[in-house]
Formats: sequence, C-alpha cells, structure tokens
Amino acid sequence: MIENSLSENEFHTDVITDAKRIGGFPEKVNNDADGDRKADRIRFVTFVTAADLSDFDQLSLQMINRSTIHVLVEMILTGVSKATGKNCLRLFSGGREALLPGQKRRIRFPVEGFGFYGRSRNWKHVSRIEIICKKEKHDESSAPFNIVLSPLYGERRRIPSGPRLTSEGLFQQLHRHVPGKIFSETHTEPMKIFTPSYDDPEESADRILAGNIMRQKLSFPLSWNFSPDGTHEWTHFLNRHHFLRPVLQAFIDTGKPVYSEFIENVLCDWIRKNPVPIGSNGGSGPSWETLSVAWRIREWLEITQVLWNVWNENIQRWILRSFWEHCHHLMDHRGHPNNWIILESGALALAGMKLSVFKEAALWREEGLSRLFHETRRQFMADGVHFECSPLYHALCLHVLLDVKKTAEKLKICLPAEFHTIIGKAACYLGAICRPDFTWPSLNDSGGVSGSYTAVMHLCGEMEKKPDFIWLGTKGEKGTSPDKTISVFSSAGIAAMRSGWQKSAHTLVFRAGPPGMSHIHEDVLSLDISVSGIPCLVDPGITAYAPGRLSEWYRSAAAHNMILIDNKGPVRSGLSYRQRIMPAGRGFFFSATETRPFVQGVCLYGRENDAGTAITVRRQVAPLDSGGWCIKDSIDGDGRHDVTVCWQFFPGQVKYHFKTNTACYENDAGQGCILKLWSVGHIPAISHAFGSHNPPAGWVSVHGRNVPADHLQFSFSVSPPLFLTWEIRPYESGKLCR
Repeated sequence: MIENSLSENEFHTDVITDAKRIGGFPEKVNNDADGDRKADRIRFVTFVTAADLSDFDQLSLQMINRSTIHVLVEMILTGVSKATGKNCLRLFSGGREALLPGQKRRIRFPVEGFGFYGRSRNWKHVSRIEIICKKEKHDESSAPFNIVLSPLYGERRRIPSGPRLTSEGLFQQLHRHVPGKIFSETHTEPMKIFTPSYDDPEESADRILAGNIMRQKLSFPLSWNFSPDGTHEWTHFLNRHHFLRPVLQAFIDTGKPVYSEFIENVLCDWIRKNPVPIGSNGGSGPSWETLSVAWRIREWLEITQVLWNVWNENIQRWILRSFWEHCHHLMDHRGHPNNWIILESGALALAGMKLSVFKEAALWREEGLSRLFHETRRQFMADGVHFECSPLYHALCLHVLLDVKKTAEKLKICLPAEFHTIIGKAACYLGAICRPDFTWPSLNDSGGVSGSYTAVMHLCGEMEKKPDFIWLGTKGEKGTSPDKTISVFSSAGIAAMRSGWQKSAHTLVFRAGPPGMSHIHEDVLSLDISVSGIPCLVDPGITAYAPGRLSEWYRSAAAHNMILIDNKGPVRSGLSYRQRIMPAGRGFFFSATETRPFVQGVCLYGRENDAGTAITVRRQVAPLDSGGWCIKDSIDGDGRHDVTVCWQFFPGQVKYHFKTNTACYENDAGQGCILKLWSVGHIPAISHAFGSHNPPAGWVSVHGRNVPADHLQFSFSVSPPLFLTWEIRPYESGKLCR
C-alpha cells in the first residue's frame, strides 16, 4: 500500500537501517520494437558479477516519467550459481508498479514482493538486474517512452510484525467500539466460493488439522513461503486460505472449538508474519499480490461472519486491523486488466458492503462497485463471453458478480440494469458449453480437462430463479433440464451443439473466434467432443503456468484438435490487444436453414515473414442423423505444404486400424467413440504419442496432474486444395471398427 498520513502510534512503518548503492543502468535504452511495430516497453539492464545481495531485503531506485503515457514498472532478477554454472535464480515483481505521466517516484521492490521460478529465492547469486517499463496491455498508442532512472540501492529494513495498524489506529477507523455487531447483514452459513485451487477431496478438516494441506504434508506453524515444486503458484494458493473451508464447515457442523481455534491460529500467524508492504503493490509475492489480497478478503469475510462471536475481543481487533490494511491495499493498487481487476473490485465492494463498522466502508463500496461496473462492460463481449475466452476465468468473474448482486440485494443497494444483463448472458454461455457429465471444456488456461462449475450454476439458478441453471448446478437432481440444443456466441466465435440434455447425449464445442485478451492458447477451429455422454476428444487443459516444456505443449496449436500447416498454427499470441479480443465476424458462420444445421469457421494461416502465400483453412461441423458428428476440413492455397490434423483423446485406450483409417477410443468403462477418415485419395502418415516427454506430446491435465493420453496426427504432403471428411460416432466395447 502507499504511505498514509497516520501517526506512528496508529500505524507502524518500516525503518531503513542500511542502504548501499549497487550500481546504475546504462543510458542507452534497448527498445523491444520489432520492425515497424510500435514498442510497448523499454528495458534497462545492468549486469553484476554473481553479486551477493542477500544482505539486503529491498531494492529501490528513483524514477521520473517524462512521457505522456502511464507506465508500469517491473524488476526481474536472474542469477547463475558459481558451483554449477547454471541458472539458479528467476525472480520477478509482476510489472504493476505505476508511474504516472510527469511523476517522480522512488519505487521499492521488497524481497517479499517477488514471484519466483526455481528452488533458490535468496539474492546470493544475482548476475542480471532488469528494469522493464511498459504500457498498459490495452494501450496501443504510439507515444514514446522518456524515463529517467537514478542509481539502484540495496536496503535493509527493520520490519514490524503485522498488523501495522495499531489498536489506537483501529479506534480512529471505526464508527464504534468492538465487540458488537460489525456486519451489515446477518449470516448463518458461509457461501461456497468457487475458485481454482489445489483442493483434494480427501482433505477433510481433520486431515488439514494434521497438516495435510493441498496434497502436501506440512508442519505448524506454517511456512508461508513454502513451495513444493519451485514455483510460486502453490504458494499463492496457500496464502489465499482456501484450504480453511473444510475446517470452517466442520465447525458449523459440529461446533467443536478445535476447528475454530485452528482457524484463529492460522489467521493470526499469517497476519503476524506478513505485514502489508509499504510503498509497494505487493508485486508477484504470494502474500500481498493484489489478486491474493482479493481472494483472502472473500475467504475472511465468510470465516469472520461465522466465528465473530466465538473470538475474543483481542482477536476481533486483530482481524479488523488486517481487514483495514487489505482494503487500503486494493484502494491503492490494481492488478492486471483482466479477471484480476474484476475479482479485486468485487472483493473491495463486498468488504465495503459487509464491514459497515469502518468509517471508510462506504468509500470502499463505491470505489469497488465503480471499478466493477466499468470492468464488466469492458471485459464481457456482447454475447456474454468473458474476453479471456477461458471457461475457468469466466466462471470466476461470474461468481464474484453474483456475490456482489446477492449482497447488494440484501442491503437494498440498487445496481445498474446492465449489470444484471451481463450476469444473465454470462450464465447462459457457461451453461451452454456444459458436457453431459457436468464437466466443462478447458479452453485457454482453464486448469484441468474435467473442470466443474456446477457451484456457480447452482448459485445463479437460485438467485435468478432459473430451473435450468439449478438443474445444471445440481447435476440433474433438481430443476428442469434446458431445452436449447444449439447455442451460438458470435462475438467469441464459439458454438455449442448437442443432441439433447440426457446423460448419453452427444455434445460438441467449436471454437473459431478471437484468442482472447490473455491466458491464450494457440488453437483455432478447434473442437471438444463428447459422444454418448463421454468426453472423447478434448482440449487438453493446462496443469501449471510455470515455464516448462509441458506448459508450452498445453498452450501449443499441436496439443488441440485442430489443423497445422507446415507444423504451425496461425498467429495467435503475438496479436495486438485489439486483435486478441476482436469479434469473430466473417470467420465464424452458423446456418440453421439447411436440412441439417452446421457451423463453420475460416482461418487464414501465414506469418508476415513466411515465404509464399497464405493458406485458407475452413472447418465445418454438423451432427450425424445416426448420432455423433461430421467434420469437413478444406485447405486451399498455393504451393506444396504439409497439412496435419491433430486429435487429442481423453485418457483411455486408442487402437488405430490402418486399412479403414479408423481410430477406436475406449475409456475404462468400455465406452468411447470411433474417429474415421473417409478416403480422400491421399494416404496419411500417422503419428501417435502417449505421454511423450521428448518432444512433449500426448498429455492432458486432470485435477492438477499431467496424465498421459493418446494423441494422433494425420499428415498429408500435398499441393492444395485438400478436402478431408471425418466421422465421429459412438463405439461400444467388443464391436469392431468399420
């Protein structure tokens, strides 16, 4: 958070006990401009010879922004081990420190504000320090950078334990003394907040009390910087406190003090060890990254509303002191302009609506709602699809909108009609792409291939009084099934087609639109198909965001059910912001006027620097009268090319019959599908991968784990045009592929 005007008796700050100049940055700036493209960043680099900076816990420098643009600043530290000569350090601050036009500011990078990849996180072997100044992601102006940097200093701080806000400071922030009623609404049971996490069904409350947390065995008190795999993702989830939910539910069910005392000890330990950073937005650090702050606010609100009257007055004050710091942190800073800001704005609005005991509660509420209304208008397309085109992040954003709406209705706070419209459209999209087994396709970064958003649909059904959403949210146990079998989302270029809503239905999700604002995978004209209610050909999902060969595979075009030209997909992640969210337009077409409805996508393959002309690829999808799907691919263009059609199966077993060009997929229950290529006058070269590491291929992500799964590629070396017809139909165990 930014420095405030509170006195030392009200708020404890850091004290710089030592400072030393480390070095400066060269005046010459290395622009990252590529050809005629406008540079969206500049990079300042200084090299140090395996410098030991471990005596410091903060780096700082003064910067002046003489540009006319809003600049975001990031620091990256890399290092090489003297013993092995290998990279041992990769730390990054997240790139969200703001430097306004004309602003002169000392920017601080505390050690606790760095995200990390790698086992080593200390500053013992730093060899390269980078300062990156960049524009906001949606800023496509051509305004140049003009940045002045002072020398870089290493600093040592005396850091007080948390919370920084003192009891006296809290007294000044409250309308009245505690204890007493602090919430604007009564509450008897916590809302089930949906979130991506490392949840394990076997992690009961008692197992968590024994240290079995997010698939790891931990000891108490917890080490809040622990990472089991050398990446910061798991550590972020630990600091978001999702793992406390089963313990809270156990207290509600039993009333046993052991559960409430465990939660109390965990929260107090975290608050004590993680004071809010001063003069920093928390960076990518696990404790105060803005997204983690937002998640923790929502978790704490649920916990506090259940346990408030169980806690003594000292604990109540501790929690309130930290709540104030959390809300001020979000008032002062904003995260990435995607789902982050929606989740952060929602959390700030919820805190403002619920924590009426604070004098600033109304300010938090109004600022949170203002940001939220602005971002929902910006981030949801006209058809209701969130602009990251990820069902996971779509569901997360929808859930926080529902939470805000529910709380506002209880407090009789009027929300704009447009806000309610967006919720309705967003819920319709999420429901439309549900598979018959009540899992969802994992488009873009959406975690595992079997993600479930039934909790969101159930909440939406209850709030909107929609029996079809309730049916989806209860997996068909309550409500009534939807009746719409074809849903077309023209802005996102996504179509959902199904034979019905029964458990044995055939379903297909076709994607032919923009890649999305962020969390991009390189697929287009791609498919996710269930046959007889069974996921068969799937988007593989992704297990972790950390750089690595498997993460690169999951995001690649080849990992998806799509077409490659000369072993490449079309340009996706390199597109500009506007191109990444541009409505599908003529590249996406649906027809219901024929005897059989069909959907078609068109994509132009080719890169600016590639030799030769571009290749046009068309894919048309229609249901079969006998059940299943017919897919027609056409490839047109000049020259000779390698055309590869990729098929990624769900985990199971695949057998291929060369004489009939038929692949038979079967899961453990003996159910599956037949994939048949009809004769096209060309003999395909068939390649098969199953859990290959070198090169990576044949993997899907299932519940946070990399699982081997059959991957087939049909390759043709031809001079277009080339026309391919695929048939996908049910398969039953013991019947021959024909």
